[in-house]
Amino acid sequence: MGAVSGYGVGATLYTGNAVADALMSLNPTVVNTVKNAGSAEAATAALNNLGITDTTILNNVLNSTYDTMYVSTNEAAKLFKDANPGFEPTDAEIESFVSNRPESDVAAAVASYIDPKFLDADEVKAAAAAEGITLTDEQAETYVGQKDEAAAVAEISAEYDPQGTTREEAEQFFAELGYTPTEEEITARIGAVSEEDQKKPLRLM
Repeated sequence: MGAVSGYGVGATLYTGNAVADALMSLNPTVVNTVKNAGSAEAATAALNNLGITDTTILNNVLNSTYDTMYVSTNEAAKLFKDANPGFEPTDAEIESFVSNRPESDVAAAVASYIDPKFLDADEVKAAAAAEGITLTDEQAETYVGQKDEAAAVAEISAEYDPQGTTREEAEQFFAELGYTPTEEEITARIGAVSEEDQKKPLRLM
């Protein structure tokens, strides 16, 4: 980056990217190039000619003038926090969303990125409910956190499957007995009673 060398540690962070902020704070050539380019495209070409080709640095520099067109490092970090305060992204994850896109598009992309990597209380309750178990808010909260959602749901299902009876399991029990139950009889056996305990009264019928 020879043509624009000279940035130092005294720069104040604005975009969240130290190199980009140093360039905009300490290098008048870069500042004037962006200011006088006339468009984001022209500014990009001019910055490339100065040797600034790193996409993350470019997007942060251009964000200083074309804020609605570019998402900076600080803005990307805020989008993570807004989407899910409990999710702690790495620097690399944040930088991966520094881009030449409207902020609304990046916000949607961040939310989609976080979803399979974080298990929330509603997802916990749904996983338990699928096994016939109703969890309290406090119980569900113990499972909440930054983890592989699919794997965590599978673990919850495996944990609660023996402890509860679903409609499908109740119907199967009756079928194994060759008995046609009423809706009331099926409903009475759905819930937080172990599958083995549910079978006992059925076998006596």
